[in-house]
Amino acid sequence: MAEGAISELHIGLKGTMSALYLNELAQKTHRGPEGQVRDGKSAGGISYGYRARPELRPDGPSPPRSG
Repeated sequence: MAEGAISELHIGLKGTMSALYLNELAQKTHRGPEGQVRDGKSAGGISYGYRARPELRPDGPSPPRSG
């Protein structure tokens, strides 16, 4: 209400700005997991209610995970 009278132009402009913000936010949100994968790390965590089991490899157990 601080902007005064609201017209169709205001509604269209605010809608466009909101859509641009959401697109930018989505890109930033996906950028984090992509960087984790590029570094060879997991992009996700352990699902709630599950426990991690050590991976058995032919050359020995897997290294411990860093938090």
